[in-house]
Amino acid sequence: MSEFETARGRCRVEDGTIRIQTSVMGTVRRRIQHTPLKLVTFLGVLVVALVLSLVIFSDKVLLFGILGGGILAILLFVALQFRVSKLSRASEIPASAVTKIVYVDGGKRGITRYLVYFETEGETNVRVLSMGTFGDTIGDVEGARRAFGRAGLEVTESELNDSS
Repeated sequence: MSEFETARGRCRVEDGTIRIQTSVMGTVRRRIQHTPLKLVTFLGVLVVALVLSLVIFSDKVLLFGILGGGILAILLFVALQFRVSKLSRASEIPASAVTKIVYVDGGKRGITRYLVYFETEGETNVRVLSMGTFGDTIGDVEGARRAFGRAGLEVTESELNDSS
């Protein structure tokens, strides 16, 4: 079994199947893992705003109600956005159905990704495995290449990778 992290979760290549697991929490975990300074800064701003709000507003119940409602609204929006998008929470692609895998490096500060082309019922489909920004994911990009290689799947470079 070979496993690697993607921008939205994990991908496992085992028993002739590519298993892709994506989730909102996987995305959040990945962002926290690679940019802890942004998280600490964001939480610091929230704490300062909360303390200032407690000093300015006298009705603490109303303040906590507004903050709780705002946080709940953001979480519901993210969950709804995830469900509406065409990404499923888990999907499986048989390795025998894969026609090719293309690696796209994303260029400067771009998003590196693998494009998995596979056939289902005579139709060619593409599943995008986003790996995040290049500087954060060099190990995961190589891990994905090794995982596909162990499964006997050849990874080709995108023609866009060579453009200057």
